[in-house]
Amino acid sequence: GITTIFVTHDQEEALSMADRVAVLNAGRLEQCAPPAELYERPATAFVAEFVGTMNRLAGRLTGGGQVEVAGVTLPVDGEAPASGEAEVLIRPENITATADPAGAATVVSASFFGSVTRVLLDLPGGGSVKSDVPSRDAGGLVPGVRARVEPALRPVLVVPAPGSGA
Repeated sequence: GITTIFVTHDQEEALSMADRVAVLNAGRLEQCAPPAELYERPATAFVAEFVGTMNRLAGRLTGGGQVEVAGVTLPVDGEAPASGEAEVLIRPENITATADPAGAATVVSASFFGSVTRVLLDLPGGGSVKSDVPSRDAGGLVPGVRARVEPALRPVLVVPAPGSGA
């Protein structure tokens, strides 16, 4: 029943202890929310990338609050321009990577973290993506292996593409 303000730069500590977490950027409040909301529904691209790990993938807004990324059409979380190029922010746990000789991506590295293995993959046309795969399913994802990469069918945060003028 005592209100306490605790300042930390340790994200795990903040997310595990707090009822609400405030994220500041250059002295300005970006978002103040319960930890799960902050992580799952960041209000800004800064919060999304500051809290946890985030992938930025090239996408194309298709109108109607949808964006096409990695061959999949996903709903946009929040506001976005009606159409045009954009960058889509997706967490590694929302990217599925599966060893597949016909896959378009190539495994660069796989780091075992216990229950999950973080797989870094090069994408066709440049760029890379991180995928958190349950370790029990990651055995075939070794450097040099071809893989299929698919984003989870859930809303994503979208930001203007570099040079888009937005």
